[in-house]
Amino acid sequence: EISVRDWSSDVCSSDLSEFSDNEWLKIDLRSPRDLVGVRLYWEIAYGKDYDLLTSTDGETWTNAAQMRDGDGDVDELAFSPRSVRYLKIQGVKRGAEWGYSLWEVEPLSPGGSP
Repeated sequence: EISVRDWSSDVCSSDLSEFSDNEWLKIDLRSPRDLVGVRLYWEIAYGKDYDLLTSTDGETWTNAAQMRDGDGDVDELAFSPRSVRYLKIQGVKRGAEWGYSLWEVEPLSPGGSP
């Protein structure tokens, strides 16, 4: 699991993104991992619509999953098995008047283990 605090940056430091829809969060897992999904634990400032992208090099991104009309709390996004080093959560529309804010991001390995 990864504690998350910063959007539109590679450093975890602030509680919320800017108060705009088009914000993003890039997470470096430090080494490639075989993943089949991600579980997101939202604070009150959640993503109503967002895209989840994956990458092995942090430069070339593949759209892995989308959330549309989300309601916050906990979202579990599944995708086909793949090697992932970087995750990117690209905001499309906020679910509250504030920015986006996550408590945790939990990468999911085959077999359901984080």
